[in-house]
Amino acid sequence: MGFELQHVISDEHHYGVFECVICQQLIDLDALVTTPCSHAFCEICLRQWLSKSTECPTCHQNLLFSNNNRHKCMTIGGVSVSVEPLSLNQPMAHRSLKRVQVSCPFSQIGCDWKGDYGDLDSHLSKAAHQLTAEDDSTQRTKQTAVMYKEEANNKFASRHFRQAQDMYTKAIDMLQVLGQNDEEVKLLLASLYANRSATHLILHEFSVAVHDATCATEIDPFYVKAYSRKAKALLQLGSMQEAFRVLQQATSVVKGEQYDKLLAKELEQVTVLNQVFIEGSAQLGNNEFAAAKSSFSLLLSLSQDWLSQTLEAPNVLLGLAKADLGLGLTDATLRLTLQVLKKHPQSTDAYALRGQCYLLMTEYDASISLLKEALRRDPDSVLLRKTLKESLSIQSLANHIKEALFYRRFEEAKQKATEAIQACALLPPKSQLHAWLYTQRATAFLRLKEYQNALKDCATILYYLEDYVEAWLVRFQVLHALERHEEVVELSTDLLQKWGANDSRIRKAYETADFEVRKRKRPDFYAMLGVTSLASEREMKKAYRQKAMELHPDRMVGQSEELQRSGQLAFQLLGEGLEILTDDFKRRLYDEGYDTEAIKERVEAAKRAAHGRQSHNH
Repeated sequence: MGFELQHVISDEHHYGVFECVICQQLIDLDALVTTPCSHAFCEICLRQWLSKSTECPTCHQNLLFSNNNRHKCMTIGGVSVSVEPLSLNQPMAHRSLKRVQVSCPFSQIGCDWKGDYGDLDSHLSKAAHQLTAEDDSTQRTKQTAVMYKEEANNKFASRHFRQAQDMYTKAIDMLQVLGQNDEEVKLLLASLYANRSATHLILHEFSVAVHDATCATEIDPFYVKAYSRKAKALLQLGSMQEAFRVLQQATSVVKGEQYDKLLAKELEQVTVLNQVFIEGSAQLGNNEFAAAKSSFSLLLSLSQDWLSQTLEAPNVLLGLAKADLGLGLTDATLRLTLQVLKKHPQSTDAYALRGQCYLLMTEYDASISLLKEALRRDPDSVLLRKTLKESLSIQSLANHIKEALFYRRFEEAKQKATEAIQACALLPPKSQLHAWLYTQRATAFLRLKEYQNALKDCATILYYLEDYVEAWLVRFQVLHALERHEEVVELSTDLLQKWGANDSRIRKAYETADFEVRKRKRPDFYAMLGVTSLASEREMKKAYRQKAMELHPDRMVGQSEELQRSGQLAFQLLGEGLEILTDDFKRRLYDEGYDTEAIKERVEAAKRAAHGRQSHNH
């Protein structure tokens, strides 16, 4: 909704381009303009239009950004459309709009102000004092208050809530001077308080919304909307029982079939919300975190339908945060507690939950700092003292575990890790702390050759956190120690295909496992020659001559085809082994574990590198 054309003084050639074709009024100062075709509209009008159609109301051009991606856009109702504020897209046109000449909408009660459209709001904020100063009669004051209410309603409808709130306040201030002896004044005051309560609700000023709604019901006990708004504000503050009592009071006071149905429906909704909250709180008390999360999530969803805005009740958000913390969802816990602290910076529970959250993230210093702050705000809390003591204890044990592993005191590391696991009052399997403690203990088990225990701890971690790389690496080391190299190849290949393709540690683990498998499958040339790995070249050649005489194909004449084939293969491998073991470079690669194919690859690579250096020197 814009500004009524009957109050526009300028010529139509000046203001015509600024007329909203949707509401047939002069567009608001925060108007939007279509970027492809430059047609301007009131923001609220265009938003409502775009919820039904994506075409320009004037020329019917499609405004979807996907169809006009050369133009600037903004998101409205979850859809990107080629629209932008007039002040940003066409600043000169916006300045021209502000200079349209208008008269005061209060001209009916004697205000003769005329001026720029851009100065109208400033004038309206002062007009009340000027009008009441000129004529302080009761009737004139009531007329002025009614005009302010109507203008405020227009501002509210066009979503200029702060301006509407200011106008409601001015009207209230004018009427309070008259007192409440006049029945008409009382009813007008009640509606103004109730309407201002609505603006407070939308602007998330819930405590003041409760106050204004209470004032409205005290003046007019039959004002149904005031009861409803008070209940909604109380719900946003977390006072569900009080919201229930307010609606109960309303049903006992207000009578009428229409009102009975409305209040009965709202009372039923609040009753359901209250029951869900009680159920979720009980589930938290029983450590049923998944069920509690479902309950509080349902509570948020149900309240959204009634409130038409997101529920911000701190006790509900903190309940959901506790459930998330119990499930190890630390990111969600931090987000919810921060949301609470923005509105309620003195919330001890929010600080305590964040402290516990950082402990589960293994950020011990941040955890201790937040828990100390919570304890400073509530020094008598036994639970906070216990939680802080636990955080300090876990930090100390974590340092001991790191030190014990570094100095190879593996038995001590195992004991400290077990002690830390048992010391945690809350250790959800999906948390970083749970994964870290079990990984450290698995590492200690590995070093102590308690392989089955190590595999058990790794499985405990990976059941909940499949992408915890440190646990996979320890598991791979255990499997290598058990000579189960093929299993490591299979597991690491699967990880590379799923999510580990860009993780160098997983790729290196695969290469190591593949190397071990190929190393195991390669022929043992030393054993074939019957020499040790310390044998000299001369000794190997002598041994080769003896073995070659035994395995020569001529000795296989008359034998079965199978024996001849195996003998021929053994003779070929013997020659291949001699070639590798009598070459210093190849022998070194073989001793490092490379198989025949890998040795050939590295020899060829060395030749190419040498050739490249020679070409560079020329």
